[in-house]
Amino acid sequence: MGFTRVVLAVGLAVGLTGFGPAAAAVEAPESAAVLVEEYRYQPPAVTVAEGGTVTWTLGADPEQHTVTPRDATAFDDSGQLFAGDTYEVTFDRAGTYEYLCTLHPTMVGTVTVEPSAASSPTPAARRTAEPASTPVASASALDPPPPPAPAATTAEPLLLVIAAGILLAIGLIALRRLRPSRSTGDLPPPH
Repeated sequence: MGFTRVVLAVGLAVGLTGFGPAAAAVEAPESAAVLVEEYRYQPPAVTVAEGGTVTWTLGADPEQHTVTPRDATAFDDSGQLFAGDTYEVTFDRAGTYEYLCTLHPTMVGTVTVEPSAASSPTPAARRTAEPASTPVASASALDPPPPPAPAATTAEPLLLVIAAGILLAIGLIALRRLRPSRSTGDLPPPH
């Protein structure tokens, strides 16, 4: 098979394996879990669909931690969480929400909420480790909306595939030029 045919076959295989623009249309999950442990949010960044819920669970740390939005109007502060506590926020508006632990300000995290067809004005929060009589907190409908999330683009994965294909082609061309041809007798003499 000729060199050009090999490069075209590889490019076609990459395009058909799901790395093209159709693969970028994957919807965000409805929920995400964050472990709060060892002075970190693990993972530090999560993505959910609009209307999705993020649950923070404090691990076995002897230290207390908080989940506090940088923008106080984004969602309610968790207050101090103790080992085994969980805290949930349902995000009803698309956007990017940054948060931190007020007791350990180097602990930071981000929730990205991707837009969906249905929308509602406010996120709701609750601490599930508390008794059921604890009221669910909610933000006022008059609160200003968070800044919009950056627009998702389907071109980025396609550009990555194109760049990978170009790099592969350049590497194969360089390899072909560096390797001596057996048909022309350009092989070095045996030692």
